[in-house]
Amino acid sequence: PVAFDALSWIVTGASRFGGKEAGEALDLLAKNHVDDKRLVTVSERLRLSGLREAPGFLKTVLEKSPHREVQAQACYSLATQLKKSASRTPEHQARAEKLFERIAKEFADVPSRGRPLGTLAKAELFEVRNLGIGKTAPDIVAKDLGGVEFKLSDYRGKVVVIDFWGHW
Repeated sequence: PVAFDALSWIVTGASRFGGKEAGEALDLLAKNHVDDKRLVTVSERLRLSGLREAPGFLKTVLEKSPHREVQAQACYSLATQLKKSASRTPEHQARAEKLFERIAKEFADVPSRGRPLGTLAKAELFEVRNLGIGKTAPDIVAKDLGGVEFKLSDYRGKVVVIDFWGHW
């Protein structure tokens, strides 16, 4: 148990400073601790990590962990990692989309950050499919300051700036 805790600390601590130790710790966790249920926390912490080794580690955990909750979190974190890198590596977007679909089917009920992963995955899928640069914006129906209803699609082909604000 102490070895796991030390390796987990290295992953989260060393990754802040870009040390190679974090990658080595991930290798040791994957090799010696893939059956540990506490990988759910390590996998969650790697969701937004910039560690070069994180995607490979998450893939290994997804494939080899015997725990559904760990697999679910590794899948979500890996999908998020791939989505984040899709602008540099376009094929990552399709892989991320498949992983988010898998979460919605297989792991929808698994909780993460206070919400079911299925809810988080569906939101990510909507974003990947509809909100990327170069995609057609979803239609918005709203009222202007004068109370007149308008649709965003009425302005298709024109340059539009949308400013969301509130006055509460």
